[in-house]
Amino acid sequence: MKLGSLNISTKEEKVLSYKVVANKKQQGKGKVEKKDLYFKGDGEPHPVSFKGLEQIRKKDPRVSSAIIKTTNMVVGPGFYVEYKNTRVIKDCDTFINSINFDNFLRIVCDQMISFGNSFVEKVKNGKTLIGLKILNPKTMFVKTNDKGFPTGYIQRLGNKISDFITFKKDEITHFKHNLILGDEAYGNSLIESIAKSVNYNLNMEENMSVILERKANAPLHIKVGSDEYPASGDDITAWQEKLETLRDDTEWATNHVTEIKAIGFEGKMLDLKPYDEHFSRNIQFGVMVPTVLMGEGNVPEGLANTQMKDFSLHAKSIQKEMEKYLEEDIFMELVGVRIDWKWGEFNVDDIYKQLDVYSRVLGNELSPIVKSVIETKILRLMGDYKNNVTPEEVKKREKDKMKREDDVMKKSNENKINKDTGNGDNRPKQTNRNPAGTDKRPLSKKEQMILDVNRNEDSNE
Repeated sequence: MKLGSLNISTKEEKVLSYKVVANKKQQGKGKVEKKDLYFKGDGEPHPVSFKGLEQIRKKDPRVSSAIIKTTNMVVGPGFYVEYKNTRVIKDCDTFINSINFDNFLRIVCDQMISFGNSFVEKVKNGKTLIGLKILNPKTMFVKTNDKGFPTGYIQRLGNKISDFITFKKDEITHFKHNLILGDEAYGNSLIESIAKSVNYNLNMEENMSVILERKANAPLHIKVGSDEYPASGDDITAWQEKLETLRDDTEWATNHVTEIKAIGFEGKMLDLKPYDEHFSRNIQFGVMVPTVLMGEGNVPEGLANTQMKDFSLHAKSIQKEMEKYLEEDIFMELVGVRIDWKWGEFNVDDIYKQLDVYSRVLGNELSPIVKSVIETKILRLMGDYKNNVTPEEVKKREKDKMKREDDVMKKSNENKINKDTGNGDNRPKQTNRNPAGTDKRPLSKKEQMILDVNRNEDSNE
């Protein structure tokens, strides 16, 4: 079956312009260019055919593999929420566990790379956020004002004018990837730049399969007779009958005047290898996945390490894009404050580097609060990646540390009040602790255990 061209033009997807008066503060004076839209309905047109992007994502194995590897690199290291209030962290964790957030982020990341966009409906019970629903990007259109800010969204489900659903702007979280101009209504897909190369490559592979099917069995040319012993008509007819009943396992035995020769095509056909390498190289550049991960070629170790570092930076840039929408939109809607979304480290080397830094810092004289924060980070690294401490134990210890911090600050304030009012003169004089100063109390068993573990790791390295 011939694939044909996987078209990503937007001739099939056209909508009418919908303008509203800008009423949002701090939108500035600059306006955006409005495109000519033809399909009846509201919203900005898609920059390319999302249907064509979906076909490429599904049909080309290199593109599919590259997007999956990138998604694993972005979401695979794990994630967690940080905030100064433990109640906020607990509410966020409960929500994360209730909707299988890891799988949710993988789909969002895949759509961001494949389509440049991912649309997530915020499901609410009244004003309370209770769930998230990922929508098909092919059906979603953005409504903007003349300054480029979104005013709402529309989901078009069919070809009829009435086949659509409208959403308010606060009902949808629109994840956009790879913005170039800054004022675009949609993000940009990584597939768009390699669409032609993928089309050419897939069609070339289809042509190669036709050639193999037609020319796999080399035809035979049988020469009967010679100038000294010319063949008769009966001789030629006899060989024709033999060829009609020819099987794959047929063996031949002839006299000295019969010559059997296979007709080959070597050197007579176009060599497709340089073209295949050219298209593959373009696809490799476009998907931004290292050659060593795609399993192509023998890459020197130094170059492979450089490629992996560059790939890590690419994955971190996607994480930063996702952080913005998670912190400022989804979790702001959930808990009413801006939490700090954190990602895990990409590899074990990064983890050991962080543990080494934290252990060196703990060797200095620190305030209880700073020391508690560093201990929490160490426990999280050890729990998530070395399985020495479970995530549940990490959360429990975090709560214990927060309680201990409150107790330390409370006692410090009481001591300061007693000194200022003159109370407690009969008691031994206590040193007024500076919250930003030092704490020379002996280490607890848990703290000593953490330091011993990190020192052992340093000696092993």
